[in-house]
Amino acid sequence: MLSSRTLSLTIPRHWLDLYETIWKPEFFPKWASGLTHSALEPDGNRWRAKGPPGQCEDPVLAT
Repeated sequence: MLSSRTLSLTIPRHWLDLYETIWKPEFFPKWASGLTHSALEPDGNRWRAKGPPGQCEDPVLAT
């Protein structure tokens, strides 16, 4: 099994302001460490990205 690490931090903003920004898949590379060097591209109802282990996709609704 792969190891994992959980980090918690407090951001001095209203949660709804943050949610409205970070839920968008095109913003994921700014906060999801596995996508920091990837460009997300919409593909139907999925988002595709190329990362170190190869291509991945996220089954979120493309906006």
